[in-house]
Amino acid sequence: MQFGRVLLIAVIAALATPVAALAHSKKHNLLDIQHPWTRESADRTAVVKMSIRNSGQTGDRLIAVVCKDAGSAGIHPLADPQTAGAGKVDGGADIKTAAAGIELPAHSVTKFEAVGPFIELTGLKRPLTAYDRIPLTLTFETAGSVEIEVMVEPDEN
Repeated sequence: MQFGRVLLIAVIAALATPVAALAHSKKHNLLDIQHPWTRESADRTAVVKMSIRNSGQTGDRLIAVVCKDAGSAGIHPLADPQTAGAGKVDGGADIKTAAAGIELPAHSVTKFEAVGPFIELTGLKRPLTAYDRIPLTLTFETAGSVEIEVMVEPDEN
């Protein structure tokens, strides 16, 4: 009977692991960096997607990104503010962009996606394959720097 319980627990843990991996996040001061990810890629470039929840009373700004596995990492504002679904964060606040980075308004969630602000990695040292992890350092104007892991998800094409 004891063996049956151990086996059941092992099976449940194995099934829960992929779900937990998909929902990873990192808290840093009053910022919650939620599910940083990218797709597998052979062309040595990647767009990192994630959400950043700012639960603070004041805004902050993402001002720099560093990736030791890439030749360069860049923060890009909205390509076209008129794009459907872009230009707003949850709560209806406008996303304000400047040369100094991406603003993260107080009490809001800012989504980094291909159609909104995004992080681009170029000159990757190796192709990205599914389930790899890429270290990325985000620097915020107020909250300072935090290292996160970007998960590489399978290409669904």
